[in-house]
Amino acid sequence: MNHPTITEKYLKGRTPVLVRNVKPGKYLLGIVPIRIVDREHRVADIDRTMIIRGFVSHTPLQELPRWRKEVMGAAVYSITKEETSPQRIVILAVHPTTSLAKLDSLYPAESFFRFDETAYLGELKSRQDVPKDFFSGYEQLQVVTLLRRGGKIVYGKGDFVFLSEIAGDGTWTMKTTIHTRERR
Repeated sequence: MNHPTITEKYLKGRTPVLVRNVKPGKYLLGIVPIRIVDREHRVADIDRTMIIRGFVSHTPLQELPRWRKEVMGAAVYSITKEETSPQRIVILAVHPTTSLAKLDSLYPAESFFRFDETAYLGELKSRQDVPKDFFSGYEQLQVVTLLRRGGKIVYGKGDFVFLSEIAGDGTWTMKTTIHTRERR
């Protein structure tokens, strides 16, 4: 398997990482620095929508002391670009519970993505799998702004997580997940 390097000149902003002009092929892409483990000792700032091949850190994760607040390192993703897929990759390295205000400070200032915002909001409001009180009107507008700037968003409250991504042709995907916990 061939894994050419994607040069830094294609990276924009801090997150999402936007990699442009990617030719068809198979790649390994390392994103540095990220929080591998957060303060609750959970895997933290990774893009859960992509295939993760491994983590690299100076701190052995198996020997993580309880006093350690977090561990910084790198996540390595495996990416396959097909002939028909867009020539860009969007990697969003944040925890799903990151606030919209924090996302706003991480995203690039410029707009890189175009889509029909009115149609997007209409679909978001009409989706049966998104609770009616999940997004306020202001939060819906924030989601649209962040998508315009970064092309991908993950946002969670409690056990509910919303993920959306804009494709190169202006279409979008919306997905929701509910995390359940076993009660003892």
